[in-house]
Amino acid sequence: MKTNSPIAKCPAFLSLCALSGLCSLAFGQPSSVAPCWSASGDQANLVFGGALGNAGDVNRDGFDDIIIGSTGWAFVFYGSPAGLSQTPDWSVRMQGDINGNGRTVGTAGDVNGDGYADVIVGSPEYWSDTPVGKVEVFYGSSQGLGQTPAWSVTGPFEFARAGYAVASAGDVNRDGYADVVVGGRYGDVAWVYYGSRDGLSQSPSWTAHGRPNSEFGSAVASAGDVNGDGFADVLIGAHNEFNSPPGSNGRALLYFGGPDGLQPEPGWSASPAAGMFFGWDVGSAGDVNRDGFSDIIVGAPVSASAFVYYGSPTGPRAEPDWTVKSTQSYSSYGVSVARAGDIDGDGFSDVLVGASEYSTDTDLAGQAYLYRGSVEGLAIVPAWTGSGDQFNGHYGGKVNAAGDVDGDGGADFMIGQWGYDTSDLGAGRVFVYCRETSAELPVVTIEATDAVAAERFPVPDTATFVVRRSGPSNSDLTVSYSIHGTARNGEDYQALTGTASILAGETSAQILIEPLNDNVRERVERVMIRINESSPSQSYVVGNPARAVAVIMDAGSSARRRASSLR
Repeated sequence: MKTNSPIAKCPAFLSLCALSGLCSLAFGQPSSVAPCWSASGDQANLVFGGALGNAGDVNRDGFDDIIIGSTGWAFVFYGSPAGLSQTPDWSVRMQGDINGNGRTVGTAGDVNGDGYADVIVGSPEYWSDTPVGKVEVFYGSSQGLGQTPAWSVTGPFEFARAGYAVASAGDVNRDGYADVVVGGRYGDVAWVYYGSRDGLSQSPSWTAHGRPNSEFGSAVASAGDVNGDGFADVLIGAHNEFNSPPGSNGRALLYFGGPDGLQPEPGWSASPAAGMFFGWDVGSAGDVNRDGFSDIIVGAPVSASAFVYYGSPTGPRAEPDWTVKSTQSYSSYGVSVARAGDIDGDGFSDVLVGASEYSTDTDLAGQAYLYRGSVEGLAIVPAWTGSGDQFNGHYGGKVNAAGDVDGDGGADFMIGQWGYDTSDLGAGRVFVYCRETSAELPVVTIEATDAVAAERFPVPDTATFVVRRSGPSNSDLTVSYSIHGTARNGEDYQALTGTASILAGETSAQILIEPLNDNVRERVERVMIRINESSPSQSYVVGNPARAVAVIMDAGSSARRRASSLR
């Protein structure tokens, strides 16, 4: 498909992610997650990845597609058995002031019931005398997305900036058609448009107002079915609403669906004292404890916090069921929050949280975190942490589920790094992380190539273990091992760290046993090293042999001949 987008002009726009050293995840065998795709913008200040989301399956080929927003453009990449396409399959340049166009993008669901997912794009800076904003929906088809919007609306009043937030609302009235929710930057209002066989209604089917100057509607999302009544619910953020006690501000409000559509008043709202800018981002968390009710997640980046509330027949509780606060107060943890899908295939939804201003060794590089669901709910400790690699790169500025882009049955997710610089400043970058099968992971084994060490003066005779990997070798791999045997680590031989590092491009690493001459006559001592299962920061499969043995002899001992049988 030909397009005049800035990205399509650049053949090197996308590189399959040989960047797996950036971050990785392992939940145990037989599968894990690793970066499988990345793309960067090719224009200065494009801010590629400033908005991103799952697009659904717009061409009904059985693979999920993704949509990415930037300054002035929206891009869609189609999934396939080989994963995402290497150049955009669809792009559209937005109308109006280029600054901020394409800020919000996502799936609209199937608003006209034709079996194809549709996409929604918000342009809050669209001008008609003032920045009223504009929202457009493009229909999916067997040929993919059309270039002409099938539906569009502009903001109904001056400076509305409609489209500052857009999302599928789910099916709030259970009529079989997806609905959409739209929020504005100012005006403290949100609108929902119901789907039908003819598509979306041209005028709002539902309107809600927040408190003045609360920025109600600056974040909107489908909450899923939080109370289990069969109707989708809608979550709206008002991060600038001031409340008591002094110093806390922001609110999230939940509107329940029903046969007549959304209720006019919120069925639940929260404004925790620990939250600053609570409601900056909101979303469904999926069903993290598999109790049959959708759960919701809310970010509060000024207090570097994220909150999850579990669903129930009566809706969420007043107090959060899960709260995490970053160790860095100014990390903007919670600036982006989202459902990740069921990443590890255990039947429980997992969630993502971004911290775009987290500083590692690099200031403002950014981080993103994935938390596992379970029967007890979400874990407090992240199962995976990804880090940016560039000053002011804002990795984690946007996080979202990607669906299943390669059709392997595993959930994939995406992380935006909208401040990333290529040769063009502010070009932006996006990563997609896909499930790997054990066949795609390196297999690690160990053997003792020299199984005998001796306490010799002045230079000891060392024993050598070799840790080997087969399979992918394009990144550094840290292998964890445990130490056993009668010889004492750090007393009978130089202390071992418990990890061996195989460098990118290499297939092996050595572990040396260097005896310490204690001038004490001892019996032959054994050192056994066993490869541990992969950890949350490294992904590999433990092969056979998984353990090896060496011995340490006193100087001059005749046991060397006997020890050779251990090889």
